[in-house]
Amino acid sequence: MSRIEEALAKANEKRSTASADGNAPRRVIPGKSMPGRRKSLWIYGIALALALSAGLYYYSAGDQSKERFKTAKTSVTVKSSTVMQQTAHTKATQREQRLPSCILVNSLDQSYTATHPGWQRYENDVLEFRVYREGSAIKAIQGIGRHGKTISGEFFTSFLKETSGLNSFSLHSREEREGSLVEKGSVGSIAEVIVYRNNLNGQIIAFVLAYL
Repeated sequence: MSRIEEALAKANEKRSTASADGNAPRRVIPGKSMPGRRKSLWIYGIALALALSAGLYYYSAGDQSKERFKTAKTSVTVKSSTVMQQTAHTKATQREQRLPSCILVNSLDQSYTATHPGWQRYENDVLEFRVYREGSAIKAIQGIGRHGKTISGEFFTSFLKETSGLNSFSLHSREEREGSLVEKGSVGSIAEVIVYRNNLNGQIIAFVLAYL
């Protein structure tokens, strides 16, 4: 019994005693006040319980909504990352399976392949290209200036762009070798590169790109 109910009970007890003595004053609390007050307390209790239930429901729903949003966002991120990786892999595979546009298919030297298994040689007036394949995949491309001609920096940059997707390579080492300056580096995680330069003027005389 709550303190409020105790007070009501005591008041009614006093009212009953006074009535028995014949000196009953005006009713302090009507006889039906107890049930009415208890009914109000029940109503307030039920209302409070409903309010708390509603609050918990919306809070839980909000958490679930946030969790669903987080899960959906993570799923989209994972899918996007997977798609990007698959696209990059597809592009790399395509690059490794086809000749760069600077190499003319009809310039193939059939006799070279016969004496150098796995290798193909293509020639034009300025450059000689040697291509090494494993099955249909190109594993290495070597470019050599013909008749003492050099390879321009612009051409080499466009060659890197087409074969690796990047415009330049990271230089790892440089050394002099038999009158030439030899630079070794890499194009991201796609290929290794070796560049041979004229030691006098720094012009490119040959290069090799090998896919990793």
